Amino acid sequence: MEMDIPVSGPEGQPYTLFGNLCKKQGDWPSKVVFFVHGTTLDSRSFDWQFKHKHYSAVQKFLGAGYATMAVDRLGSGRSTAPASTDVTVTSTVATLHQVVEKLRDGSLGASFDSVYFHGHSQGSVFGWVLGQAYPQDFDAFVIVGAIHDTPPALFGAPGSLLETYQLQANLDPAFSDLGLDPGYITMVDGAQGVLWFGAGSHIHSSDVAETLKSFASFPGAVEAALSLALQNPPPELGIPPLVPCGQPGRTSPSCALTKPVYVMAGDVDTSVCGGYGPLPMPCTTSALEAFESQFYPPGALDGHVYIPEGTQTGHYLFAHDSYDAAAEWLISTMQADGL
Repeated sequence: MEMDIPVSGPEGQPYTLFGNLCKKQGDWPSKVVFFVHGTTLDSRSFDWQFKHKHYSAVQKFLGAGYATMAVDRLGSGRSTAPASTDVTVTSTVATLHQVVEKLRDGSLGASFDSVYFHGHSQGSVFGWVLGQAYPQDFDAFVIVGAIHDTPPALFGAPGSLLETYQLQANLDPAFSDLGLDPGYITMVDGAQGVLWFGAGSHIHSSDVAETLKSFASFPGAVEAALSLALQNPPPELGIPPLVPCGQPGRTSPSCALTKPVYVMAGDVDTSVCGGYGPLPMPCTTSALEAFESQFYPPGALDGHVYIPEGTQTGHYLFAHDSYDAAAEWLISTMQADGL
């Protein structure tokens, strides 16, 4: 059920967020998974038909008896694209929160007792912030492809991977007629093969750009949100290093999460491991759990971390052969926890 959801910016600006609320046949379940996408992606990234194959986190959860809501964040996809400087962490989080309120109060056509956050990449970072700002919103958090360290080689330094592959969105023929200001970015064609896919995916060609890529505000939301994940940020950002939860200093918003957390990443996800991530390549479940546990409440990640080891799975986890097993682990673990 596709819809344009009315929301307000921090100063009362009238916006709409595009959302797709789904269920299997029959009555609405009481539980809904709330999907939030990454940078230069949109809600399609969770339910994507590419050539002969359907890559879908949405369908996995629908098949397990959950409802799903996948949204385009403010300034992405089919949602309102205001001045890029108005797409900030504050406005993004505020507008997503309003959608969650509507899911709970029934104003979108169904009401839900339980709402589970499911992010990917930068979308996962927004989950940390939402969990801190609105602790009542979510009953669990699924964090995919995000880690509490983003080295300058990936982001925040001249010649970084993100800088190398980004393109001003209004210069891309796919978006040139949208009237986007120069603060909006997209990815150059072909970047997806470098940034999203490992050898465990059958997708390597640049034509994914025609069916999947979107745009995002930079630096309005991208830079600000990514900075929250920097354990050791570049000095020019003026942000102190992250310290583990419970220690004096700047801690991650994820330290405030009190509901169950599930963390997943690909074993060759370059934002997590290898030359651009803090962990050795290939990543292992034990290494990711050991590193990330310091940025969550004690015990939060015990048995709640999954990497499909030995599968050559990249950043866009959902488009790899390993995702069937990853989704089975996630859903079965959530259900074992009563979710």
